[in-house]
Amino acid sequence: MAENTVERLHIDPYKDLPTTPVMAKETHGQLAAVRQALPQYAHFFNGDAIEHCGMGLLPEVGGTTLLALQPVLGFTPNEWSVFNAVFKQHAPDFEIIRYGKRVLLLNLRAAERVILQNPATFPKVAAQNPRQWLIGNFNEWHISGDRDQDSTVEIRYGLISGFPKWSVEGFSRYQRLLKIVVASPNFQDMQERELLQKLQAGDLTQSENIALLLRLNLVTPSLSSEERNLLIKKHDVRGLKDSLRYMGFDRNKDENYIQRLQQIATLINS
Repeated sequence: MAENTVERLHIDPYKDLPTTPVMAKETHGQLAAVRQALPQYAHFFNGDAIEHCGMGLLPEVGGTTLLALQPVLGFTPNEWSVFNAVFKQHAPDFEIIRYGKRVLLLNLRAAERVILQNPATFPKVAAQNPRQWLIGNFNEWHISGDRDQDSTVEIRYGLISGFPKWSVEGFSRYQRLLKIVVASPNFQDMQERELLQKLQAGDLTQSENIALLLRLNLVTPSLSSEERNLLIKKHDVRGLKDSLRYMGFDRNKDENYIQRLQQIATLINS
């Protein structure tokens, strides 16, 4: 057998994903066990977002995608203690994190895999005990609309949310450049502001892209041509039944990544 054929046989097709088929089956089964153990709360763990978190495709889900789990915010201390004890007994690879008026579900096993895959992005202490670090250092990896975030936290959050590093880093640059453009005193015309709003929403048409690029050349001379192109070429990406805002900078890579995640989901649901 040719040497390069042997090498291809040992390539891990899941090495850049937050989970594998084996992991996904095991962690997904834990949430199924929770539904059986807590039948009165089984509806808390329904929905696409929770299914994808259960498989580790999206290690962290929260916000409007996790409305079903919101009632735990109203639990008394005793109710929460009883509920969480049973939850942890049957789903040891998961953590429900309540913060302020919000809640998120974290697949610890998938998030741990992400940390170990990206040692340069997370502190050394995170790799030493990923689960402890994730739970005890929430603000070092999770972004919130209530406070400004530095790019490191933003990138960590994107990775733990299930997106590839190249896409997360591209999104971080995109956000930084967008702030520069929005803050430009030369970009105040109402029609131009409308273009910016469409840019932020990912709704620009091709002709509007061209118009915006021409205007960017005039009002933001500090941006390179590569940076201007990054701003206007981002496209909306949909996969796993949701809009994936961290992606949209390389259509072929996006499609390949999402396809491999969906293959895992198909295997688990078959």
